[in-house]
Amino acid sequence: MWGSPDEAMARVNAQVAEAQQRAERATAVRIEMDALRGKAKSPKGEVEVEVDTSGRLVGLELTSDAMDLGERELSKLIVATSRAAAAKAGELAVELAADAFGQESSITERFREEISERNAKAAPVDSDIKYV
Repeated sequence: MWGSPDEAMARVNAQVAEAQQRAERATAVRIEMDALRGKAKSPKGEVEVEVDTSGRLVGLELTSDAMDLGERELSKLIVATSRAAAAKAGELAVELAADAFGQESSITERFREEISERNAKAAPVDSDIKYV
């Protein structure tokens, strides 16, 4: 069943090497995930938003046309554009997980579920916002 001690040791060494490779790949994916950004632009280009994969706002650009909008309208536009950018960041995160771990892996599936749930809760309604 176990074979010789040398064969058993070779299997253990192979398993250790495989575990180290998975850990290195997971670390690399985490670093790439931290660097991912989702960007979106409002339909008329007044607002451009950049968010990280958690949906946290990391960049906001307003054009002079944005300053012509009322406060309430501008606020709604920023929020809707941020939601679209977060959805894009989520899509990128799922793509990264699929590339790293496979389309059918449990890790990718977990990302898909979490991102889908988050986007369903925060989806902009009647939006013409574009990803950039």
